[in-house]
Amino acid sequence: MVLLHLDEDKVATTLGLCASMAAIFFSRTAQFRRQNGRPSTEIGPHMTQYLAVTAMGTDRPGIVNKLAKLTASCDCDIIDSRVAIFGNEFSLIMLVGGSYAAIARLEAELPVHAAQWELLTICKRTSEHTPMDFTSRLVAEFEGLDRRGTMKRITQFLADRELDLAGFSSNARQGDDGAQLQQVELRINVTARVDLDALEASLEELARELNLQCRFHRMEGAQQD
Repeated sequence: MVLLHLDEDKVATTLGLCASMAAIFFSRTAQFRRQNGRPSTEIGPHMTQYLAVTAMGTDRPGIVNKLAKLTASCDCDIIDSRVAIFGNEFSLIMLVGGSYAAIARLEAELPVHAAQWELLTICKRTSEHTPMDFTSRLVAEFEGLDRRGTMKRITQFLADRELDLAGFSSNARQGDDGAQLQQVELRINVTARVDLDALEASLEELARELNLQCRFHRMEGAQQD
């Protein structure tokens, strides 16, 4: 067995050079197509590219700042982000935008830094989010005793009706009397085809079957999170 020792700085530099060479290639290709009257099917370097990034690791101060600084150093912008703590683990999901070269550089450098910071990371190229045209949003909150199978029933309800979710969150906690409680919040995008009154009635019936309390809040218009 042959063991190779890789210098992390040299690896990052090499990957960065590869990304720059790829960007030059795409730039020259797009220029050639324009000069020859061909449509540019571009992945071109001047078009904004998008990257979805997930990072997870032990929660500690400063880790979000490190990721933000790395993103900025690669000439990328954080368009949207979410941070959550599960147990002692920190989790970040963010949508990053930038030129082809900038995104390629971030893809190359993030794994090296993630290893140094003891983070697990996943990156996936994506496109700009096109929001669905909906007329309003319904926020439904369920609360009651924590029972196994509750999440399964609620998510099955949503899947059966093909409802478009703007957000979904759940939380389990201990009540003052020691009982295990749970709270689930759904943010449902409502289109013109959805009967809002009928939807609320169906959700109330589901809550009764699950022995949960249910509250609703209607938000008019296509609001963004």
